[in-house]
Amino acid sequence: MKKHSLLLPILLFILPALSFATTPLDYCERQLEQDLKDTYSVETLDEYRGHLREVLRHSRKTLRDYVDADDGSVPVPLPIVRDILSAEEDNRSTKEFIDNLRTKYSPSPQLALRAEDFDAFASKVLDSATVADWDRCKTTCSECLANASGRQNGISYRILGDRKGIFSITFTYLPERKTDPNYITVSKVTVTGSGVLNEPLKIRRNKILHRYNRTTQTFRRVDPKTDVAIRIDFKGREGLQLLVSDRRPEAGLPVGTVLSSILPWEEYARVANDTLPYDPRLNYWAPCDGRDIKGSRLQERTNHAKAPDLRGVFLRGLNKFDLDESESKAVSGKQRDPGPRDADGFQGDNPGAHDHVYYGDRAHDKSAIDYVHVQHTENGVWYSGDYQQTKERPTGKNPTGETRPKNVAVHYYIKIN
Repeated sequence: MKKHSLLLPILLFILPALSFATTPLDYCERQLEQDLKDTYSVETLDEYRGHLREVLRHSRKTLRDYVDADDGSVPVPLPIVRDILSAEEDNRSTKEFIDNLRTKYSPSPQLALRAEDFDAFASKVLDSATVADWDRCKTTCSECLANASGRQNGISYRILGDRKGIFSITFTYLPERKTDPNYITVSKVTVTGSGVLNEPLKIRRNKILHRYNRTTQTFRRVDPKTDVAIRIDFKGREGLQLLVSDRRPEAGLPVGTVLSSILPWEEYARVANDTLPYDPRLNYWAPCDGRDIKGSRLQERTNHAKAPDLRGVFLRGLNKFDLDESESKAVSGKQRDPGPRDADGFQGDNPGAHDHVYYGDRAHDKSAIDYVHVQHTENGVWYSGDYQQTKERPTGKNPTGETRPKNVAVHYYIKIN
């Protein structure tokens, strides 16, 4: 799958109570993974990627001998190797492509298959219908739906992208037990919420779903901000219930992540393939300018209805990132924040307690001194010790404006979905 990277100098901050996890598969990768499970019984997309890499470690003759003998000499499932050899026989360019990959990866046997090479390799050797679905998904993935795929009671489902209020769901009957029948019959289809069945009706009463065969039904969304509830009942067995949202799947960095960028909001949104105009239910990102985030996943997690307002301020770490601090020592007094703080809490400026020391010089036989000369001595006429300053005087050369360190201005954006 193509990975979109922001080629920007960035600083990365994570709000407390949210932590990094393994980057989840995006919607199209999950869709491809389900197809691979159905076709080759592999558990994950990474497992299939590893099998393709293993194939490149063997010559075509070795692979052909393995298929003929079925002797386990190559640690790759037989159907995968058979399909690769078949694709090479059917298309000369595929054969040349795989030979070039062998040459490319042979100097480094442990080198993992690069993402772009995996995309191209898989596209050439997978079933044409699977590749077509994958390509179509990549084209429409900016409009992907949450809850994109899964299985209930022996029914596999896959939700395809929403375009102009129309989305589709592919249903596949997958028997789970030896006693399961070869087909099942639909007894009732119920759609509530903001959706209706769209013509033509592929899923309807008395519709027969044969095992391993796919049936795709389209639905029309009436209200884009309301979920669609779908229930399919079957004769003599448990049915299927789905709640389909128009919200895009949570992917990549976890919600609550704050990024700094030199790009202004609209340009950042375009580069990040985000939604414009801004909608807190659909956008992955929001500017940290105090705007509304109602309906976002970040609001669900934090109960905050607005994004942090980071305009014109510096960021400071809390005293605790892990509440029990079982893996770390408490922050030192040297850098500890003096007050109790919450993430996203504003703290105003404060000069803090400090002294200004004032020294006087000797009178030099005069009844009044004309000027003050700084001199560390205790034998002067007017010296009587060090005291806190009680009169207001401007700083030397009388500078104006705020007190600040050297800095660079950036935009801050927060992950909300």
